[in-house]
Amino acid sequence: MIEIYDTNKKPINFSYQQSADDDRKIRKQVQEMVNLVKNDGWPAVVDYSEKYDGVKPATDPVTKEQLVRAWEALDPDQQKALKLARQRIERYQRGLLPESKLFTELSGGVLGDLVRPVGRAGCYIPGGHVPLPSSVLMTGYIAEVAGVKEIILCSPPGQDGLPHPVIQAAASLLKDVKLFGVGGVQAVAAMAYGAGKIPPVDIVAGPGNSYVTLAKKEVYGDVDIDMLAGPSEIAIIAEASAAEPRLIAADLLSQAEHDAEARVFLFTPELELIEAVRRELSQLVKDHQHEAVILSSLKNSGLVHTEDLDEAVELSNQLAPEHLELQVEEPLLLARNCKNAGAIFCGNWTPEPIGDYVAGPSHTLPTGGSARFFSPLSVYSFIRHQSLVALNEADYRKIYEETETLAEMESLPAHRYSSAVRREILDDGR
Repeated sequence: MIEIYDTNKKPINFSYQQSADDDRKIRKQVQEMVNLVKNDGWPAVVDYSEKYDGVKPATDPVTKEQLVRAWEALDPDQQKALKLARQRIERYQRGLLPESKLFTELSGGVLGDLVRPVGRAGCYIPGGHVPLPSSVLMTGYIAEVAGVKEIILCSPPGQDGLPHPVIQAAASLLKDVKLFGVGGVQAVAAMAYGAGKIPPVDIVAGPGNSYVTLAKKEVYGDVDIDMLAGPSEIAIIAEASAAEPRLIAADLLSQAEHDAEARVFLFTPELELIEAVRRELSQLVKDHQHEAVILSSLKNSGLVHTEDLDEAVELSNQLAPEHLELQVEEPLLLARNCKNAGAIFCGNWTPEPIGDYVAGPSHTLPTGGSARFFSPLSVYSFIRHQSLVALNEADYRKIYEETETLAEMESLPAHRYSSAVRREILDDGR
């Protein structure tokens, strides 16, 4: 079961999670796979799919007719849930959309920041352990809201070479999408470089296991990526006066069932609360559908007895968890000090799974300590900014001297001449 730590007895240090990254053999394997797909294209994708998934992927994307049939096969409650998720995601993400800005100089010239979506986005939809239709909306649909015109989805194939039917059903809610039955490293490489009928994209986004994360690292630079989103994590900061052990245990379990490499933590100054949560966990794990996965996850995790809430926050900031729940008296106040977390969930009525599905923000979040520098996936992930400079003669006259001075300081005479030649034309009266 899960281990209990006491910071008064022994300091706790968190190693970041990307365990595959530390295994040179695995990293080399991922590099070789990416390079082979880059060079050989679709035949390499097929070979790796047959080797690791035991299935030959379908050559073509799922047809629109098949997507509609998959949607119609859902029961009304499932359709309602997916539609609600799409509605709330759209409302939240549209509220984030930035606009292009133009700034007029005093002499009439213009400076600007132009906001444009990428041309084509590739989104990875996990499906190895369990199918995740919500990820279709939390990645692909967000790209659509951002204005991306062409969206490519890849998800592990079933025996028919196509993604799971519920993935297909969720994909039917997007306007213009191509869904392929390809998973793992080969999917990331195929989207990055193109393979068969999968065209090369401008960004690869979406969550995945350590292999998918390493593949995204490998292709970064040839394409953009959203973040490093590996196995799931949650940390809960709690105080007994505001927390309920059953709720804490339930929320820890909700992430532990994701993946055998997932990590879950409780930080609290109350030892009695820790013991109560541990008892609840023991009961909940028994005969659970994903018991083996959960038990493996709990070995990576901990219930941490801290000196006070300040130390709990400090440890959480060191961990930089994907998800952070605050089950305390004043969660919004405490959230001000929680600098490193992918997403913060405040109070007993905001369980993390609400964020996984229908809250509005994307559930694709940085993991493995990367919440220190990565942001959640959002419309920003699929948007580029272009600088615009349109000066007139009067603007040029005001700044050419400093331009030429700086060019001389950097020993770049051609830079200086580019400005000086214009000055000469002005001095000569054109």
